[in-house]
Amino acid sequence: MDVAALAGRLAFKARDLTATHLDNSHNNGAQSTFLSISDLAVAAKLTVFESQSHMNYLVNMTDVIGTTNQTQEQQDWQFNLSGAQSQFEGIDQGQSFQMKTSSDAGSMSLRSDGRNLWILGENGPQETTITLEGMPFAVATYRADRSNFNLNWPFTPAPTPQEFALGLGIQGITLSPELWELVDPKMSLPRDPMGVNIDFGGRVLVTSDLSDSVARDASLQSQALPFALRDIELRDLSIAALGATATASGSLSFDADPSAEIAVQTVPKEGVITADFYGVNAMFDALLAAQLIPQDGEMGLRMMMGLFLRPAAGDDHLTANVDFGNRGLAINGMQIK
Repeated sequence: MDVAALAGRLAFKARDLTATHLDNSHNNGAQSTFLSISDLAVAAKLTVFESQSHMNYLVNMTDVIGTTNQTQEQQDWQFNLSGAQSQFEGIDQGQSFQMKTSSDAGSMSLRSDGRNLWILGENGPQETTITLEGMPFAVATYRADRSNFNLNWPFTPAPTPQEFALGLGIQGITLSPELWELVDPKMSLPRDPMGVNIDFGGRVLVTSDLSDSVARDASLQSQALPFALRDIELRDLSIAALGATATASGSLSFDADPSAEIAVQTVPKEGVITADFYGVNAMFDALLAAQLIPQDGEMGLRMMMGLFLRPAAGDDHLTANVDFGNRGLAINGMQIK
C-alpha cells in the first residue's frame, strides 16, 4: 500500500510524572532510571483513504512505574501498573467493530546478560469485550482471573547445548452468555471457568546469533532454525474445559543436524509423554446433547477414543502413553508411525 494512502495521528498525555536517572558509568559502569506516572493516556488514529477505513485506539494506564538497572555485565527492566483500559474501534470495508479491554494490576520484568534473555510477566483479572456489526450477537465478553508468562532463552551461539525454559498460564476463563448461546443454546455443556497451563524447559544448541537480524533471517530463509533442540522436559501441560481436565508430562530428546529443515529437527529421537484425561466421557455426552457432535459420527469417535486412550483407576479416567523410539511413534503400545 502506498504510504500516501495512509494518514495517522498519535497523542500522549501524562499526569504526575516523576523521573530520575543515576549514572555511575564512569566509576563502576552502573546506571539506573526510575519513572513514575499516575495516569498515562495514549491515543492513535489511522485512516486508509482507498478503502475509506479508519481505526481509533485509546489506552489508559494508572500508577505506572518503570525501572531500569544497567551494569557492564547485565541489564534489568521492570514495569508495573495498577490497572489499564484500552479501546480499539473503527470501520473496515463498511462494517464497524469495537474491542474494549480492562485489567487489574500487572507486571513485567526483563533481564539480559548479553548471552541469555529472561522475561517474566503476570497479570491480574482482565476482561475483553468485542462488538462486531452484522454478527449474531451484539456484544461478546471474555474474562480471565489471572495470566502469567515466563521465558528463558539463550541467544548467542555456543559449542554445547544451553538451557531454556518457557511457561504460559491463563486461569479462570469465562465466556459471556451471548457466546455460550451461539454454541450451546440448550445449556448442555458445563460452563465452569476454564484454564490452561504450559511449563516446559530443556536444552537447545544455538547455531546463529539470535540478536543479529541478518543472521536470523538468513537462517529462516534456508528453512532451518537458528537453533537445534536437544532435550525437552514437559513439566506440566494442564487444560480444564467443559467439565473435563487433561494433564501431560514427560521428556523428549532430539539429535537432528542443526542444518536440517524444521520438519526434521522437530521430530523427537526418543522419549515418553504420559497424559491423563478426567471427565472426557461426560464431556463427550454433553457435546452430543448440545448437538456439536453429529449422531452418525458418535460410534466412530468413540472407537477412536478407544484406540488411543485406555481406562485407568478412578471415575471417568483415561490415560495414554506416547512413546517415541527407534521404531517410530507408538501410543499405548500400538505402533502409529
